[in-house]
Amino acid sequence: MTVTKTIDATGLFCPGPITILKGVSKKLEIGTIVNLLADDPEVLQDVEEWVAETENILISIEDTGSVQTYTVRIG
Repeated sequence: MTVTKTIDATGLFCPGPITILKGVSKKLEIGTIVNLLADDPEVLQDVEEWVAETENILISIEDTGSVQTYTVRIG
């Protein structure tokens, strides 16, 4: 798995990170792997709802304690 796009949304609060991810994802090819970096814990629910409503796939979530990395495959 090769990450081809990283979005740093640290310092932003909901709905900022998911809004950015939605906008960027519309411009990416199917199969692109995206890492969304965020430090607002509410982003998890937004990402889970977004992938449930789309053909995108949440591959993994990594939590370092201060920053969460959501890895998504654009479907």
